[in-house]
Amino acid sequence: MNRNVTALTLSQMLAMSVSPALMFIGTIIGQDLAPRPEWATLPIAALVVGTALGAYPLVTTMQKKGRRPVFLGCIVVAGLACALISLSLQLQSFALYCFAIGVIGVCLSGVQQFRFAAMESVEPGKMPRAASNVMLAGVAAAFIGPELALVGRNLFTVEFTGSFLLLALCYVACFAVMWVYEQPQELRQTHRRDGGSAKELFGVPLFWVAVFGGTIGFVIMTFVMTATPISMHDHHGHSLVDTKWVIQSHVTAMFLPSLILPWLVARLGAQSVIVLGLICYGVTIAIGITDPGIWYFWFSLVFLGIGWNFMFLGATTLLPQTHRPEHHFKAQAVNDSVVFSLQAVAALGSGAVLNLWGWHSVLLACLPLMAVQLVLQFVCNRKHLALNPA
Repeated sequence: MNRNVTALTLSQMLAMSVSPALMFIGTIIGQDLAPRPEWATLPIAALVVGTALGAYPLVTTMQKKGRRPVFLGCIVVAGLACALISLSLQLQSFALYCFAIGVIGVCLSGVQQFRFAAMESVEPGKMPRAASNVMLAGVAAAFIGPELALVGRNLFTVEFTGSFLLLALCYVACFAVMWVYEQPQELRQTHRRDGGSAKELFGVPLFWVAVFGGTIGFVIMTFVMTATPISMHDHHGHSLVDTKWVIQSHVTAMFLPSLILPWLVARLGAQSVIVLGLICYGVTIAIGITDPGIWYFWFSLVFLGIGWNFMFLGATTLLPQTHRPEHHFKAQAVNDSVVFSLQAVAALGSGAVLNLWGWHSVLLACLPLMAVQLVLQFVCNRKHLALNPA
């Protein structure tokens, strides 16, 4: 790895630690603070809504000002937002809690650009490996975040106040690491070039495959994962320690397959990797509806994580192949805006579906989305072949 990829990988590990921590305790805290049980997943929805809202303006700012100042700014604001979450717990304010998590979501939309920054820092043939290295840092984040959540749980009178102060310290370290990142010179020269239009981008059939491969991968993962802590801990009586273990295993499974993903993309192609992700989601549903036992949750969430990795990184490696180099900022902005906007809908709907119809309904609701992706790939590939005959 070169200096940029190393810095981005370490920064990803530190900056993303807050995400698995919120997956673990976000809805549990929400259940206590929310005025109604159905609103327990609203904090996670706020995280995703913030990510959706931040994606387009942050990437546009990166195009004009460069990636480095935006990355550093996101890290500083996210650290302050963690401190604000601690204050919201002291005040027992659900509104302030959701707002602070939403601010973190905006900052994480900048962090999501780390994978693209890594790909820009290497030769074209090494792009899948660079993206995989950055995403692989999520394995460490999967353990750092939930462990800090538990370590800080009882540091103060109000439960979990210390957890978010410890997570704020992660962003202090992240700022120091990110300071060494420098945007490649040739990329700086593209800042003021015409970025193309969204209409032009969506005129390319494979752009649809890339965008919705990542979107549906994120939507299904979020929909199931957001409901899991409440289903396990509150509905089925599993301990908080067991719930933490399942979430940690899930997040590890989200990123560990990055080790073999470049090989899979080279052998099978990005679109076939996306289909493998859909197959893993099918296994998730089959296991999850069988039994609410701890091991069924574990296996189901592990396959959910693997499926997300295949779909999201498969779509990420496909995206640069769908547009001209001077359009990459526009393509990334459109892609992340669609991905995280629809992910927000999934996070908002997850708690309502779980509380109204139960865990099985959460799983079965994913099947139509899987079918949509398969149909989309079939139709768009036929259009691509028609537009580009051999």
